[in-house]
Amino acid sequence: MPHPITASGSLEELLAKWHTIGFAGRLRMSPVREEADDAVAEIALDDTDHNPGGAVHGGVAFGLIDTLMGYVVNKSTEGKAMVGTVSQTIDFLAVPKGTLIGRARIDRMGGRTAFVSGEAHDTEGNLVARSSAVWAIRRSDK
Repeated sequence: MPHPITASGSLEELLAKWHTIGFAGRLRMSPVREEADDAVAEIALDDTDHNPGGAVHGGVAFGLIDTLMGYVVNKSTEGKAMVGTVSQTIDFLAVPKGTLIGRARIDRMGGRTAFVSGEAHDTEGNLVARSSAVWAIRRSDK
């Protein structure tokens, strides 16, 4: 039986599985849309997402973007590979208001690596964070 994170399926199906395991379940992500190399999901922010200063913790945006990146890379392998973040940078540009909407897309795929970008906006359309990452792809057929 494949691990839930590497199973193939729609974004909605995978998020339903992710809600039952570890960190990804804490994000409370809801799918918005998906295309071939692109996915969008959102998190309705609440007080549990705030840091001690009262602002939304940057880890919420980071987790949303990183999870979506993993989804699009995994989907590109049809769930037949283990994928993982090699490196990732993120710029936090604003404190989000309302719902946090994340998007990730594949910029370039190689045989063993994927270059992925993502961003998060808030309900008012403000760009909250942008990120780029390199992902490793470990195919089981090799």
